[in-house]
Amino acid sequence: MIYSKAYADDNKIITTIVDSFSNYKLQLDIDNICKWIRDWSAQLNVEKCKVVHFGRNNSKHDYKIESFPLNKSVCERDLGIYIKNDLKWDTQVNYVTAKANRILGMLKKSLRYPNVSNIKLLYTSMVRPHLEFAITSWCLYLKKDIYLIEKIQRRATKLVPNLKNLTYSKRLSKFGLTDLTSRRLRGDLIQMFKLINKIEVV
Repeated sequence: MIYSKAYADDNKIITTIVDSFSNYKLQLDIDNICKWIRDWSAQLNVEKCKVVHFGRNNSKHDYKIESFPLNKSVCERDLGIYIKNDLKWDTQVNYVTAKANRILGMLKKSLRYPNVSNIKLLYTSMVRPHLEFAITSWCLYLKKDIYLIEKIQRRATKLVPNLKNLTYSKRLSKFGLTDLTSRRLRGDLIQMFKLINKIEVV
C-alpha cells in the first residue's frame, strides 16, 4: 500500500518495497504527481525532492521526476525533526542540545543574581520545550542520547551558585522538577491512555 501525506506545500509518498513491482508502483505514483502538477500549471522544485531508503535490505532503487534522478538522502528534516535512514536520533539530539546550550549560555551571562525561581521559569519556558518538541515521534532509546539530553537539565540546575555542590536529585528537588526520562515516560503513558480510550485517534 502506498500512502501520500501532504502538509502545506510539502508532500511525502510512503510505501513498503517488497519486490520490483513495488518499485514500479512507486515510480508510477511519482509520475502521477508530476502529471497533476503540469495539469494545474504548478511548479515543482526538483532539487528539493529527495528519497530516503529505510531498512538494511533495501535495494535503494533509483527513482526519477520528469527524467531527472531523485537525490538520495540519509537524513531529512521534517516538521522540525531530523529523521535518518537508520532511525537513530543522534542528529536530532545534537541539534536540540546545541540550541539549548546556546540559550543556557545566554541566560548565564544575562542574569546577575540567579535564583531558583527565575532559573526555573526561564528554563521551563525557553530551554526545555526544545528538548521535548514532538518527543513522542523521536523517543530516545540509546543511553548516549538520553545522557546528552539530561545533561542540559543538569547544567540548568547548576546555574544557581549555592546549589552547585548538591547532587542532581537534590537539585531537582529544590527546583521542583523531575528528570527528563521520567517526563518522557509519563508523556508516553498519557498518550497511550488517550489512544486506548479513544480520546485521540491516530
